[in-house]
This record gives sequence, C-alpha cells and structure tokens, in this order.
Amino acid sequence: MIIDKVSGVVLDNVIYAPGFKKTLLSVKQLIDDGMKVEFTDKECLIYGKPIMRGSVERGVYTLDIPPGMAASALRPNSIEDWHQRLGHLNYRSVAELSKSEAVKGLKIVGSLQPSKTCEVCAQAKITRAPAPQRASRPVHAQDEIYHGDLAGPFRASYHRNKYYYALKWKGHTTVYFLKAKEEAATCFRHYMNIVNRRFSKLDGIKVYRSDNGGEFTAGDFQLVCDDEGITTEMSEPDVHHQNGVIERTHRTIADSARALMLQAIIPHYLWEYAVRSAVYSRNRVLSRSDPTKTPFEKFWGRKPDLKLIKTFGQRCVVLISPEKRSTAYKFRPKGRTGIFIGSDPQRKGFFVYVTGHGNQVIHSRSVVFLEPPKANPPTEYSDPNDDPFLVVSDDDTDIEENDDVAGDLEHPRRGLRVADETRLASNAVRDSVGPALTPEQVAALNGFETHTHLRRSERVANRSLGLVLSAAHVTLREVIREPLNLREAKASTEWLLWERAIREEIEALRANDTFDLVEPPIGAHIIGSTIVFRVKLGENGEVERLKARICAQGFTQEFLKDYFETYAPVAKLNSIRVFLALATQKGMRVRQGDVPTAYVKAGLSEVLYVRQPRGFEEASRSHVWRLKNALYGLKQAGREWNQELNNFLIEYGLRPTREDSCVYTHPTNELIVLIYVDDILIGYNDEQVLMHLMQALQSKYQIKDLGDVRWFLGIRINMDTTRGITTLDQTQFASEVLRRFGMDDCRPRKTPLDQGTILYKRAHDEEEDQEDPYRQAVGALLYLARVTRPDIAFAVNQVAAHASSPAKSHWTAVKNILRYIEGTKNMGLIYRRNESAVPVRVYTDADWVNNEEDRRSVSGVLVQVFGNSVSWQTKRQRLVSKSSTIAEYIAADDGVEEALWTRMLLQILMKTQALDAIPAMIDNKSTIQRLLNGKILKPKRQWIVEFLPFEMLYNLDFSDSSTAQQR
Repeated sequence: MIIDKVSGVVLDNVIYAPGFKKTLLSVKQLIDDGMKVEFTDKECLIYGKPIMRGSVERGVYTLDIPPGMAASALRPNSIEDWHQRLGHLNYRSVAELSKSEAVKGLKIVGSLQPSKTCEVCAQAKITRAPAPQRASRPVHAQDEIYHGDLAGPFRASYHRNKYYYALKWKGHTTVYFLKAKEEAATCFRHYMNIVNRRFSKLDGIKVYRSDNGGEFTAGDFQLVCDDEGITTEMSEPDVHHQNGVIERTHRTIADSARALMLQAIIPHYLWEYAVRSAVYSRNRVLSRSDPTKTPFEKFWGRKPDLKLIKTFGQRCVVLISPEKRSTAYKFRPKGRTGIFIGSDPQRKGFFVYVTGHGNQVIHSRSVVFLEPPKANPPTEYSDPNDDPFLVVSDDDTDIEENDDVAGDLEHPRRGLRVADETRLASNAVRDSVGPALTPEQVAALNGFETHTHLRRSERVANRSLGLVLSAAHVTLREVIREPLNLREAKASTEWLLWERAIREEIEALRANDTFDLVEPPIGAHIIGSTIVFRVKLGENGEVERLKARICAQGFTQEFLKDYFETYAPVAKLNSIRVFLALATQKGMRVRQGDVPTAYVKAGLSEVLYVRQPRGFEEASRSHVWRLKNALYGLKQAGREWNQELNNFLIEYGLRPTREDSCVYTHPTNELIVLIYVDDILIGYNDEQVLMHLMQALQSKYQIKDLGDVRWFLGIRINMDTTRGITTLDQTQFASEVLRRFGMDDCRPRKTPLDQGTILYKRAHDEEEDQEDPYRQAVGALLYLARVTRPDIAFAVNQVAAHASSPAKSHWTAVKNILRYIEGTKNMGLIYRRNESAVPVRVYTDADWVNNEEDRRSVSGVLVQVFGNSVSWQTKRQRLVSKSSTIAEYIAADDGVEEALWTRMLLQILMKTQALDAIPAMIDNKSTIQRLLNGKILKPKRQWIVEFLPFEMLYNLDFSDSSTAQQR
C-alpha cells in the first residue's frame, strides 16, 4: 500500500550518480536489512510493515512513489556551485567573499580552488587584451562621480525593451530597461529621487560622466542635471577608455548575463532577466576598490544575505494564483514547473519562466525549488544572430530564427509527450527482434556515458537495452522537447539522435544532387541557413522518429533577385471532404502516398547560394552551397514543387479540375488524385490502374506507399468500403489543445455556448486580458472547427471576433468551448453510403440582428453531398438587414454560392452533367415566396449587383425547412 510515511523512509549506504536517470533499489540489500520483498505477476510488495507497493509493466517492477515524495540527494555547496549562483563571479572573488564577513549565508564545502576551468565563462567572457589607459579627466572622489551609459539596441526582450541603462555610484550598479533612448531622462530622474531619499544632497552626486550620446546631451536630460546641481562630463566620440568605469561595467554585465543564459539554455528574448540577475549578484559581492564592504551595503546600509540566493536556470515549481486556475476540476495541480530566471528584491518574489502555457514569465513569492541543475556542457551559438547581446541597428526588425523555413503545414512548436505505446520504445524492446540501437543512442536516450573500449556480448547488450528502454518507457513518460536551434539540440539528452538526423538530412540532399559545394563569386548574395528540429508523431500520438530539416532562411532573400512568384496552391478542405464523401458513396478505395523531401526534388529558375549549416561545414567555412534544386525555406520552394508535380501528373494523363487545381481526374480511368504539398490521396476502383500510377511516382519521386488512408493532415480517417461508412475525427489534436491550455482534466459541458449568449466588445473601462493565451487558443479552435467540428463553428466565430482586444469574459467563453470539447473530443464526421440521397443539398439560416453593437446578422450555411456534410460556415453578414426576410435572403445567397461550387466539382469527379436540382432548405417562408415570385422589398442597385443574380440560376429548388430540420 502507499502511505504518507513513505516520505520518511531513509536509505543509507547509497551511491550518488547524477547522470543516472532512475533510482534503483537492491533487492538483496533490502532482504539483508530485514525487509521482505514479494513479487507477483502484477506487482511487488516490500514489507517490514507494508510501506511500499510497486506494479509491473513491460517486465519491470516500478515502485509507486508519487513525484515529489522521494527525497532528493543533495550535495554540499562547492566553490563551483557558488560560482554559478553568483552569476559566474570569478573564483578568486568567491573565495574572498566566503572568508569575509561582508555577507551572510555563504559557506563553501571543500577546496577554495576550482577543480577545473569553467568552460561557460571561457566562452562567454573571452576578450582582447585591454588598451593602455590615459588619464584625461580631473580627479574626483569616487562618491562625487556618477557613471552612466546606455547599452544596445539588442533584439527586443520579453517586454519589448531594446536597451538597458546602467548607472553606477559608490560601486553600486542600477539598471533600467528601455524601449527607446529618449526614456533615459525619465529613468535618471527616477533614480535621483531614490538617491535623494536615501542620502542627503551634500553626499549626492556632483559629476555625471558618460559618453557623448544624444540621449545625454538632449534638453530633457540636461534639465534633470540642472535641477539636481550636477555637472556633466562627456567623453570624446569613440574614445571609450575616457569613460572606463561604466564601459568595464557594461562588459562585466554582458559577460555575466551571457554566461547565465548559456548555463540555463533559455530563449534570447529573456536577456533582460539575465542582465537583471547579473547586476543583482554583482552588487552583493566584494570588489577590488573596497574589499570590506559590498556595493549593496554601501548603498543600502545593510549586509546582503546570500542564504536564499538561487542558481539561475534552476528548475522550480511556481504556485498559480486561484483566480488564474481553472475551477472546473478541484484536484488539478496548483503549480507549474518552470525555470528560475531571477529575484525581485522590491516585491520580495521570484521570476519563473514557464514553458508549454504560452511561454509566460510569472512573478510569485510562492516558489518551490527542485534539485540543483546539472552543469550544462559548453555550447556555441548555432548562428551569430543567436547571441542575445549582439547589438543590432535601430532599423532592424526582430527576426526569429525559424521564420519562413517550414514549407508544409505544421502545428505550433510544443513539447511532445511520449505515449504509452511508443513506436520508438516498442521497436527496440520487442524480444530482441529487429535492429537494436547503438550504445551511443542508448546514451543519448538515457544520459549515460558510454565507454567505447568495453565490449560485451551482443545478446547481453540487447537485453540490457530492452530493460533500460522499458524502465524509461514505464516510469517516465518523458517529454521530448523540440529544440529551437542547434545550441539547444546539443544541450539535450537526445543530441546523438538529433546529430544522426542532421547527417542523414545532409546525405539525403547530397544523394538527391541538391547542391554543389563551391566558393561563392565576388558580390554574390548568400542566403542564410538554419536547422529545424521536429518530433514526428503517429496517429495514436506515439513518437515515430526525430527529424532534422536543413532550411534556407527565406527572410534573407531579395525580391526580384532571388525570387519572383511564390504562390503555391493546396487542396481545399472542402475538396478533401467532397472527395471522401464521393469515395464512400461509390465504394472507391483511397490510397495515401508521401513524397519524402519533396521540395528538393523540384528545380530552380534562379541561381542561389546558401550558407552551409553551422557546425556541419565541409571543405571550409567560406564554401557555400550552389543550389541545383529547391530547398525548404526558400520563398519559391513550394511553388516550384507544385509546378513540378503538376507537370508530371499532366504528362501522365491526369487533368486538374477548374474548381480546385490540386484535384485531378483521369479522362478514361476511374481515378482521382488529390495533393496537399507532398501528401497525395488517390481514389480508385481498379488495382492495376493504381499500381501503374504508384510505380510512375515511385520511379520519379521515390514516393512512400502508406497503404489505405488512415492519417491525413492530422485527421484520423477510417474507411469501411464494405459497409459504406467513413469516419473523420481529430481526437488527438483536440487532446493536444486541451493539454496545451491546461484544460485536459476540466469538467465537461453539454454545449459550447449558452443559448442566447452574445459576446460584446471590451468596454473602455474594462481591462484587456493580456495574461491568458487567448489568440493561440482561438487559432487552435478555428482549425478544429474548420476541419471536422461544425458543432463548434458558431461559438468559435463569436470568440474569434474579439481576438484583437479580448476581455476576461471572452476568455471564459473560450474555456467553455474547451470544456465542451473535453466531453466530445472523440466526435467527428460520419459519412454513409445512401443510394436515395440527392447529390447536393444546402441548408441556410440567419440570426437576424445578432449583435446590437453593429446590428449585423449572422449567416449559417451547411452543404451536404449524398446526405453527408462537406461544407459549413458561420459568418457576419456584410450589410445591415432591415428585416429577417432580408437577412435570410443574404444567408441563402451565401449558401447557394457554396452549393453551386460543390456541384460543379462533383460533376467533374463523377464525369456527368446530369445532376439533380439542388434543394435549398431555407427557414423563412417569406423569403421563399419572394424568391419563387422573383420579388424582394425595395430593390436597390447594390442588391441587384450583389444578390439578385442567384435568383436567375437554374436547377434550384427552394424548400421550407423547419427549425427542427435545421438542427
């Protein structure tokens, strides 16, 4: 049994192995200590009195100890630990600080000499030899000189700041973060107010020394100095040593902050927090100018206490305030795991970076710190632009590393949880059948160090590997995180697998003859490159493989020089559903194919040069790739591939339809082809016709035959041609959306929106909701509503209308939709064969004056093919309707337009022109009568041009549809 006293179990004579991911107990040692261990086919029990119980899964017994109850093995604080905690302060200063009485709570266990050089510091702080200094200023007492300077602009931070303003007096440094240089005067006045409250004017600053920047010579700044009686001394342009104190401070701050970010492996936009932490630490340590008092004590008059100082980047759990937690499920966790990125001495709290929930920075006093972080290996920036302290020009726009690199449809980046039945584990564990992973890959998966000089029996190695993967699979449900860049990939425990994926990608490009390695011509424009990392999932959420894709940085291309046209079509979602509904009706089978690395199989019209991926250069770093084929990330790559595949299919004898250029038919054979970038669906009745096309695609593009369609664009598709039933659902995507926004354990609702609910714009006195991930949630819901969930379309349309300025009430409505999805996430579309159904039918309805703010009505449209829903929409009408009749008329116009497009596509796919009239089901008798009689109230020119033509269309059968039928 599991009892609370398990947390009190003490294990002695243990071995501390920080690189080992699992805690192992010796059964023999337990028995020697008087315990009784009982194994059954389903569990294991450890007795003295019953204190622990474990279960068996996949051949491994695992103790059921709740996370957080097992005590962590804590090591003493060595000089290396304090070196990291104090923002990578040099070891000599750490040792001197521990001997002094200037601070409290700093105790070093062991030698005061480091066991090795800190490689993070070596990389972050390396500089040129300093230039000789010349005294060119009158000598003042240090307490009379105020040093100040601005650093930047850098890339925009989390709070959109681009500069930091450093002020130094009495050895104490204060920093302000600015969006523009002009804010320096306001910050200086604020600082002077603090100084004047803390010190008398007689002890205040007499001289302000800085460079000759425009922000310091402007009138606003000079006015502050005049008010405070301060004389300004400005250095000569580009003569930095004349203002050496603050320049040295800048270097110290940047070096320390850079080391902190390398240590914690956090995104570059968090540089503001790294700078804040670097200054926080430096103010609390001794300096050469005064070895008896810290700058903190000289400024604030008390000694700093270092007992509670934490390591930047340390894992922790932060309490989420009750008003921000979901109240739908009482027993959900009250905290989230994050990364400590600094202290806030003003508000007595901590800053915690939480990923997976919109990547938020949370300020809280309620934080529980977990085990100290392991020292990360020294890394390097995969791209020079990754350095957060790289100064950029004021005119530069913020460029994300992965902009314009993905040519296919991808969901937003996220952490991916290994499912209970992962293909990755099961393939390696299954009784030593099939190829086993190498020892290096085992090290990558489990964090072990592998010694290549040891040789073991292959059978033993396979069995050990199975146990290791089984244990990891059973107990951890590890999160495989997609690295943002090469630096993060190198720091991850899966680096050997990522590295193999990168090398496989390069070899695939070389085998495809994608590039030539050349010296670039003089003056040639070189396009940047990057590596995108993806974890590919199967239909049940299992990890299929880790994939690396080398991409061109399309945002560095120049229009009319590197590219011209970029548009590339893909199949419409409505076309996909019409295709599947027709296949269900006619008993056609649907085969799926995938073209691997499709873009690189298309040629290029332009001569392009791309930089080699950093860390994987060949010949020399000056060599570049001269592209012979397209590369993912290029502006024109999608268009080039589409034209390549289109030309091939036309040469084969297929013809694109007029209604959708990505749907192809054969003039004689029963063959329909639908393409979505590199994914291909083929509808057929004759197996020989299919195999002939597949062989041609295999010969040309090495297409992968994935068999009968089961998983397409994140849609699970089950087709039963015998019974004539097809189902489409997005259960996995719905579960991911719920998990992403913390609603996976919420209490379900019966409806997505309460009847009669109208969401109004945020009032002027109502605070905008900036804390919740509103836009991300609405975007995910829109995709769900457009593909397989028409039941949430109206509710999602309501919340999407307020994405620009959401209020708390709007976020509550979003959560209500998510609660409805929690109870219906397995729902989807069902297509049935129905010989008596008409080919196309349309339902329309209108909600007259739905919103009192703009008085516009809402149209609702549903189009069916053989009784199966293939198209739906709910949208705000363009005009204000004076009556419900006019509102229904406009809705009918919207519906008929969609129905006519559907019928034209269906006629081409069925190779017929004789389809029955389209029944238009309208829930308004007045509208029907006026349509049948050809009359509408007070026709105006706008009505005649925009709406009346659809009355003249033939093959329309207007019918009355009751509200019950509409449902």
